[in-house]
Amino acid sequence: MRGSIIIRFLVLFFIMGFGFSVDNSYLLGPKDVLGVLVFSRSTESGLYERTTNEALKQEISLNGYIDLPIIGLIEINNKSINEVKSILEAKYNKYLLDAKVELSLVQAKTIPVYVLGEVIFPGLYEVDDGNDSVKNIYAMIQMAKGFTSEADKRNITIRRGDKSFNIDLVAGNLDKIRDIKFQKDDLIYVEKRFNKVYVLGQVLNPGWFPYVENSKVMDYISHARGMLESAGDEVVVLVGGKTDKDSIRRIKINHDIGVPLDNLAVEPGTVVFVPKGVIANWEFLLRQLQNVRDALYYPSDISNQLRNLGNI
Repeated sequence: MRGSIIIRFLVLFFIMGFGFSVDNSYLLGPKDVLGVLVFSRSTESGLYERTTNEALKQEISLNGYIDLPIIGLIEINNKSINEVKSILEAKYNKYLLDAKVELSLVQAKTIPVYVLGEVIFPGLYEVDDGNDSVKNIYAMIQMAKGFTSEADKRNITIRRGDKSFNIDLVAGNLDKIRDIKFQKDDLIYVEKRFNKVYVLGQVLNPGWFPYVENSKVMDYISHARGMLESAGDEVVVLVGGKTDKDSIRRIKINHDIGVPLDNLAVEPGTVVFVPKGVIANWEFLLRQLQNVRDALYYPSDISNQLRNLGNI
């Protein structure tokens, strides 16, 4: 009992004064520096005693090894603190009586994370792997000195190896996003905000127009100099240029005054399509998009999606 109390006291002193604790999900690697204390039971007193007066500082080599007294070279790359502790205790128990090992991370390695796209200073950043508070998206964007004025905060791509996913810093689950911890060689790419709205189909001047915050469908139909007499009974709006069911809105037209009955708010990238006749023909819309000067730079590959929709 007394021996275990002594161990707990020494371990607490060691962590507070010599190193710091990390979550067991932390994987050790080259350039991490460990503090190692080894205890063994005395055959005379039965109490645990340290085998060295001070904790041993061990930097993990580039090929993932540490070199310890008695047991020599031990490979510990990509292992957790608890895994290494078990390995070392098993090794020392071949030479010492009831060996116990305590480890602490004295200095964490740095890992490269790329922050590219619409940030002030895009590039590679070395991040302290032992400090979770600097490994989230907010800290990484801050390292790159923030977003540019063209940044699309709703469309940030995270690439890890051959996998990627997108996060939305405006409407996403912010707590869940903050919990994402970046790993070695992760890439953060901030997309450029698409500041255009397309007005196509049966309007006098079809094309794209600059997005203005809080603008609505009727504003852009006015920019396009109004609808032609050949316009059908509705306006089709692809909100944000998306073609999923929830993003396609159909608005009835009041032909007496030539305006939509619902003046829907738009987002950057929205397509306002005024079809000819009753049914919106997607092939016609595609041809219209191809005639717009910067159609090749449209942010979404909507061609196949529109063709799959057919006529609505």
